[in-house]
Amino acid sequence: MKNYLQIYFTAFIVYFVVDAAYQIAFGLRLDDYLFSQAGIKDIFNETVKWPLSFLIFFILISFANLELVIRPAMQRQSMNYALTRSALLGTTVYMNLALPNIWLIKDYPQWQLIHFPVTGAAFCMITCAVCVRVFKSRKL
Repeated sequence: MKNYLQIYFTAFIVYFVVDAAYQIAFGLRLDDYLFSQAGIKDIFNETVKWPLSFLIFFILISFANLELVIRPAMQRQSMNYALTRSALLGTTVYMNLALPNIWLIKDYPQWQLIHFPVTGAAFCMITCAVCVRVFKSRKL
């Protein structure tokens, strides 16, 4: 159980840091630019309405990474498995954000249909690669 929690919290922290670093360095400005160009900037709240939703998302994505990718990849001792499965997981999760937005928000930038799943895949791939590498070296 201790090993499980250690791997889980590592996945949580790595994913959070990767996502936050990307958003601060690049993502938020890109989204702001794309939404401004599409004329839909004013549809978003100035402040987060339900901050707990961020925590819930990170808890869920970390659990999904752990159960669907990291643990099976460690059992198979396969980084290739980790990378391909994590890319699929990240693409699926982030496409579930992009598709409803494009269906429901007038003039939503179609570029987000590429941007969201690519970043989601990258976030999951980095998280899983780090976790598998770290815990493989520790033989957990």
